[in-house]
Amino acid sequence: LDGLADAEGQLIPLAVRQMWHGAAPIQRASEIYALFAREAFARRPDAYIETGWMTPVCARPYATTFRYADEVEDYLSPYPFGGFETHFDYAVWQTLLFGQRPNMGANTGDPNRPDALTWLRGALALGAQATLSFDLTRLSPERLVEYRAHLTHLRPFEGETRFDAAVPPTTVAHVRGPLVYTGVINREDRARTIRLDLAALGLETGVPYTYYDVENRGFGQLTDGLAVSLPPRSFRLLVMRRTPGVLWTPSSFEETPEPGGLRVVLDGPPQVEGMAWLASPPPAAVLLDGQPLAVGATPGYQYDAAHGVLQVRYAHNGPRTLEVRWPE
Repeated sequence: LDGLADAEGQLIPLAVRQMWHGAAPIQRASEIYALFAREAFARRPDAYIETGWMTPVCARPYATTFRYADEVEDYLSPYPFGGFETHFDYAVWQTLLFGQRPNMGANTGDPNRPDALTWLRGALALGAQATLSFDLTRLSPERLVEYRAHLTHLRPFEGETRFDAAVPPTTVAHVRGPLVYTGVINREDRARTIRLDLAALGLETGVPYTYYDVENRGFGQLTDGLAVSLPPRSFRLLVMRRTPGVLWTPSSFEETPEPGGLRVVLDGPPQVEGMAWLASPPPAAVLLDGQPLAVGATPGYQYDAAHGVLQVRYAHNGPRTLEVRWPE
């Protein structure tokens, strides 16, 4: 449902459309939402309804997700053609104030531009939905690997989203099972160092988290917090977990804890190399499809003892079963 009460081609001037104005259009939009929801859910209780442009609070029961407005490729751009920061901030207020399930919008344009993945990273930190509006099959294998690594983690609205007490929040964490997707945003036109405080996000402290810095492709550990240096108008995503298991991979994965170890089923396209990074204590053995892997080989593994990260390399050749066993 697109453009309710604000159809393209109508006579309201753009300057007026950009203003917060009277309640009549919002009331009419709510009536339309209610009509569509009543008819759709009567036929399919699990129907998916996505809407945008008008997101009144009272429309919450009538749509699955609420988009803010159209999107442009810029990091910062105002309504009605919002950039990343505009969509991110509106998604924050939808979650906190409206109780709506936000939609970061359609990621359009050139998928190879450097900031294209920022929209997916924002969606991961908010536990929200995002849409890719281009043909993934036209990407190079290397670029496809980057998108797959983000998309395999994207499961909108599963888990819990938490915010710090700043207005607007500068740190956010989406907790889904053992994984925590943490976002840090700098809205200023100057570089800043922002404190990621785990306690402020309701996360346990005292036991270290292993994290992957998606932007910088680096690993680390933090116990109580982390000082994050950000350029002007920028966003960072950290994927964290404190228990052993997958941190980042371009493969689809399903992990199962086992006594003294972990079992992970991995899969992906044969034209790209498989690679998985796991938070792990020093392994006693690493096996792929029941066969022991050697250190430094391909297939094989390496272990970063300083950060507690196990890196495994393998070929995508149908589902692969990775087993990690730890010393007793």
